[in-house]
Amino acid sequence: MPNFTDISLGAGLGRLQRRAAELRAEQEARKLTSTPAGTSDKSQTAAESANVAQTNEELQIAPVGDGEHVVQLGDCISSIAKASGHFWETIWNHAGNAELNAARRDPHVLFPGDRVTVPPLTPKYEPGQTETRHRFRRRGEPGVLRLVVKDADEPLANRPYVLKFDDHEVTGVTDSLGQIDQPLRPDARRATLIVGEGEEANEFELNLGHIHPIESISGVQARLTIWDTTSAA
Repeated sequence: MPNFTDISLGAGLGRLQRRAAELRAEQEARKLTSTPAGTSDKSQTAAESANVAQTNEELQIAPVGDGEHVVQLGDCISSIAKASGHFWETIWNHAGNAELNAARRDPHVLFPGDRVTVPPLTPKYEPGQTETRHRFRRRGEPGVLRLVVKDADEPLANRPYVLKFDDHEVTGVTDSLGQIDQPLRPDARRATLIVGEGEEANEFELNLGHIHPIESISGVQARLTIWDTTSAA
């Protein structure tokens, strides 16, 4: 399962800032090394524009995998598993998804266009006497929303919260580190999280499964956007 994700009301960006700085530095380095000395201002500007466009294209990650299921925005291995009747580990650890597993590393952060191998269901047989009623229990496998909620790097610890998704509403309390570990439907697409009460309440709109891998520019941008969430009384 994935690690905890930070949601902040204006904290330092840490690792994400460094990643964004690395991308900018890589662009600048390409501009410095690819523009010949002695070129005119006009030709230099054209060369820089072309180089930035090339860098942006190269920094975008490409879809991986060769399965029949094409990942759409909002898909994750858990939602694909629920739709196909599998446990998520069955799909994630399938040999046909080895390339996907190695490239993405997190079964809940896929890239639109990735291709997932969904194996056929395998029948399971259990012995039982005829003319006798038997009860079988299907193992449920809910998804889990894991978040750390902070305000200016300070955890919103021991705060009541309300999580709304689909037609469900659940309540709880953040722990001493501001963490939330809440089961929810693996195919949930959107949720609303309200942390705190009254004038101190903060509301977050969550698009579940929409964040791209951090190796992509869009993935870095999305994580930076999460850190700039506004509060609502």
